[in-house]
Amino acid sequence: MARRTRPAATLTLLAAGLAGCSTLFPAPGLVEAPADAALQSDGSLGADADASDDTADATSCSCPLGQVMHAGPCVPTYQLGCGPGCEGKAPSACPAEAICDETAAHLPCDPETPAAACVPSQAMQIGAGALRVTPRTVAVGETVELRVQGAHYYIGALMWWVRADQEVLTANEYELQCTLKAPWTPTKAGVVPIYAYYGGPPPDQPHPGWGFAGFVRVGDGPALRGQPGEACSVDADCEATVAVPCACSAGRCGCSSSP
Repeated sequence: MARRTRPAATLTLLAAGLAGCSTLFPAPGLVEAPADAALQSDGSLGADADASDDTADATSCSCPLGQVMHAGPCVPTYQLGCGPGCEGKAPSACPAEAICDETAAHLPCDPETPAAACVPSQAMQIGAGALRVTPRTVAVGETVELRVQGAHYYIGALMWWVRADQEVLTANEYELQCTLKAPWTPTKAGVVPIYAYYGGPPPDQPHPGWGFAGFVRVGDGPALRGQPGEACSVDADCEATVAVPCACSAGRCGCSSSP
């Protein structure tokens, strides 16, 4: 009797799924963009740049076999998109300094069905390319609630701050573990860099603990380009200012992390 063999396409998909398991936490700036990641008109990776909900709703129907769509607020920006899942009760579900978050992802092509994925655990300082901010366009004089996501914010004796250019805002991290919220009323037009910081009273000088979350456009102007940690290319460049230089490196936007 002739031995049955698997179709070549099936073997290819299995290999792709296994390969993804070895890259749970790719280094920012050293990651190739997911093959199915759709760049939005403002350069964001698979997410509505002005969405106010708690997830970056990256939708796809073409993840490799066995992978899930990383899209939750705790997922670092550079990790959004297709990737491996995790089993929460497994002794080695995630690498060191990481946790298996049951709602960090969803099934491909099915945003309503949550799935578990590894995300970094609580931290006081956030790595480059992890944070993102919404909304990304506001009007002069309009009071908005800035939301900075992409990390599991440590809650301790001190507090978190959000900095919009030179204005420091008190952040609320207690309602949602992976979302900093801060009200802001911009007074002048322009492209404003947004940062997050954990510690005591806001420092007068730049501090190494400040994490860069991206840019917000105040007033009219062209759509913002790629933000830190997002996919970029020749056709989808990165947003930058004179004060905050950014560049596309190995398929991801990388920016200066200090104000």
